[in-house]
Amino acid sequence: MARTDDNTGIRLGIMRNASWLLAMALLASGCSGGKADTDGGGPIPLKPGVVIGTDRTALGFGQEFGNAVLLGTKPAETLQILDNGMDDLTLDSVTVVSGTDVDGGALTDTAAFTVSAPSKTTIHGGDDGAAVQIVFDSTAAGHVGHFGAVLEIKSNASNAPTLHIPMTADVVTPEVTVLSGGGSTDITLPQVTLSAETDGSGNPVTFDDGGTRYRTANAGVDVWLANSGTASLQFQPAAVTNDGGAESIFPCANLDQQLIGQCIQTGPLPAQLDRIYPDGGLAMVALGDGGYTNLLARLQIAFHPAEPGTYVQHVVVDSNATNTPELVFTVTGTAVAP
Repeated sequence: MARTDDNTGIRLGIMRNASWLLAMALLASGCSGGKADTDGGGPIPLKPGVVIGTDRTALGFGQEFGNAVLLGTKPAETLQILDNGMDDLTLDSVTVVSGTDVDGGALTDTAAFTVSAPSKTTIHGGDDGAAVQIVFDSTAAGHVGHFGAVLEIKSNASNAPTLHIPMTADVVTPEVTVLSGGGSTDITLPQVTLSAETDGSGNPVTFDDGGTRYRTANAGVDVWLANSGTASLQFQPAAVTNDGGAESIFPCANLDQQLIGQCIQTGPLPAQLDRIYPDGGLAMVALGDGGYTNLLARLQIAFHPAEPGTYVQHVVVDSNATNTPELVFTVTGTAVAP
């Protein structure tokens, strides 16, 4: 009997140790009724009852990363609605309403925000939650500036049966302004006086029909462009239409790069202008000599006539500006005989 009692005692000790090890294994494996901790700190215990939560407490449509919304675009955000409780969360409604921001400011631009139906209306404690998508329509906003509304979530949650998520967006747009010539796109170049071409003896050179041959003259003007908007302005290379004749007037953006009878179009330069400062001041750029100048783009328009007459040409400058995405300059140049 003593031997049997000893064996029984040993068996009972083994069973107690096994039960303790099983309980520890279950706890370590997350079988404690908690939600997995994505930060690696162990399971997050669920709270008693129905407890609503979200993956974010506010939607900024890029502002949290220093970005803004370009006028005319429709960015979207996705919000996860979570059940941090032990009981099921039931969503009654998710709508866009007017309200106040965390700083007390009014958020009343409800027409600019739309929300989709939740991916599911019943959420079990600790699962992946329900997703809703919110779209901000900057076109509905209609102009640049700050806009906001509130996402209202109604549910059976005990902690917040009505939960408000503030939503804000900063709408910006690039705009182009012509500074030279009083802002006009009609440009008249300085009149050019031609000189007759001569031979080695100083005698005029004529064409076969007796007409005077003139030396090609050069004249030009600079057109200055500014970004008067609230976002980066980006220019496309200037283009020259052919309505004035392929050999009449040759506007170009870089007079140092010329081919016979034409100019290489590489302007306006610089091709990108940052937004103006919020106080209305123009951004400045450093020059190679240590000085500073306003950050403007220059379009050089050159006139190379070889015959007397009046010439008309059109220069087209496209950009991402929302006020005038295509600038068309009408350029007139006159060349006279001596």
